[in-house]
Amino acid sequence: MRVEQCIKRGLITLSLLMLAACSSTPSDSMASADQGKQMPWPLQKENTVHFDTDKSVILPKAKPRLDAIACYLRGHPDATVVIDGNADERGSNAYNLALGERRARSVADYLMSEGVPGDQLWYSSWGESKPADAASNHKAYAKNRRALTLHLKFD
Repeated sequence: MRVEQCIKRGLITLSLLMLAACSSTPSDSMASADQGKQMPWPLQKENTVHFDTDKSVILPKAKPRLDAIACYLRGHPDATVVIDGNADERGSNAYNLALGERRARSVADYLMSEGVPGDQLWYSSWGESKPADAASNHKAYAKNRRALTLHLKFD
């Protein structure tokens, strides 16, 4: 019985957080974007999706982040984002560019599957040329296997 109450509370809390994520209006976001020239939430935070080595499959742990971004974009049809796909330094330049593109496209496909129109999404690949961590070790490689969703335009 006590476990059921905890689960119910958790579900209610999760529902409230999801409502809060969708509750901002375009004018609120425009005001904050104009004031600080910052990307509107949720594009400001947690906009990086990491991937396994040589993979472009969205991991389950990234889906809540992408769901929040999709929610924002559905509520702000005038917002446009660019998704940059990246790879670590291992592999040829051509391979890493192709892998970065697959990762960016994977994020775009996921967002479209969540109802975001394709004309709000742009994607590109940087391959290995924009590392998050320039070190040559497994920890750095993990940081560099990513797709980053960036705010492009908000009219």
